[in-house]
Amino acid sequence: MNRRKPGPHTNVLPSAFSPVPALCPAEREPRGSAMENRMTRKKSDEKLRDVERLLDAGDVADILHVSRSMVYRLIEEGNLSPIRIGHALRFRQKDVQAYIETRRRKK
Repeated sequence: MNRRKPGPHTNVLPSAFSPVPALCPAEREPRGSAMENRMTRKKSDEKLRDVERLLDAGDVADILHVSRSMVYRLIEEGNLSPIRIGHALRFRQKDVQAYIETRRRKK
């Protein structure tokens, strides 16, 4: 039988690189009890309840039944005032509602 010697191109891993067996869930370190996780989640939910949800241009376009480019045009015209977060534009729901109310009065 003709056997070749392993060369640099063969895919042989040295023993130091042998895969580590995965730990079963029972062997993992506990991350806290389920009760602690629920309490932490409950506290963060209470904090978020007071925060107003901001809308993006797509959301505003859906509410107004227009395209996103029309939303940007409304910004340029000064009809809508966005909140800039980094490069992103966000809108308060009450600002969008105020724009709708001003359009109703003009008719």
